[in-house]
Amino acid sequence: AHRKFSKISGGSALQPSEAEREQNMGLFDGLPDEQRGAEALRSEGSPSSSSWPPVSPPSSSLKRKSSQAGEPDPDRPPAKVSFTEPRKSEVTLKDALGKIEKHIGKKSKCAKACGLLRKILDEQLCKGVDSEPFFSALRASMRDRSLSADPELRRAFRRLFLAAEAKIGVFSPHERAYIKKVYSLLAIVRTELYTDDSFLFNKRVQFLKAEFEALGDPISDEALRHLHLEALCECLEAAESVYSSSWTRTATDLLASKAYERSGRFDEREDLKERLLRSYRSIERQRLERRKKSAAAAGGGGTSSSAGGATAFEDLEREYRGRDGISKRSGQ
Repeated sequence: AHRKFSKISGGSALQPSEAEREQNMGLFDGLPDEQRGAEALRSEGSPSSSSWPPVSPPSSSLKRKSSQAGEPDPDRPPAKVSFTEPRKSEVTLKDALGKIEKHIGKKSKCAKACGLLRKILDEQLCKGVDSEPFFSALRASMRDRSLSADPELRRAFRRLFLAAEAKIGVFSPHERAYIKKVYSLLAIVRTELYTDDSFLFNKRVQFLKAEFEALGDPISDEALRHLHLEALCECLEAAESVYSSSWTRTATDLLASKAYERSGRFDEREDLKERLLRSYRSIERQRLERRKKSAAAAGGGGTSSSAGGATAFEDLEREYRGRDGISKRSGQ
């Protein structure tokens, strides 16, 4: 067939005539246009979307639907039945104090037990609370009184009974008497005799002198009375043990003199009276030796000749009263 070609400016391209396009329209019907050619060609060899099998929803959605509908889930494992012990009830205050009472007399556990008991005293003991379990634990701590004299445990005992003294009004009269006349005397007063603070030492010696003086008013409770005498003896022995420090001597001399004056109150306990006299003789002997050395250094060659050859405590009292009582040492 004869074809007509038109020449296009800018190049010699052959394009079909309009009549030829009209003739061939039926041939290209249904083919993709030029813009969508690449995509259409790629999709020619693949099946249409309608030919794919339906996509099943994820199993999680099925489980959700079945659970929402109240139907059992066949994929879920059967629930396990577990048997658990019933919840233990909290430890009561009485139980805690009982455990402390059991362990506080053991040296290896004493410091920790004293700390726990002090904390419970601070936080739990108040008016309206039964003080007997608290007192029972305090009494157990002093059953072996050598523990409160142990250098490693003195601080723990002192802090414990300072806490007890702070709540002294909550205890019964019977319990207060034991705390003040025995336990605090050993745990606080005796401990503070080991201080390096001269003011505190002199203060405690004055307290002990007043306690010896008060022995004129006997305590009706025999057990308490004997424990009180024993505590006073132990305090005198503690003062004797630090007599090597020069700043303790004058106050200790006066304490020994007062103890000797009241030694008759120890007649019912000969063992305690002998301990008191032994400490007194030791302190007196050291005092006389010191005075001899002082007299020899001054050129006197002997002891002072006061009336009747007495021990001249009047001079010591004047020396003691002249002290200002201000400590230059660190507190305990």
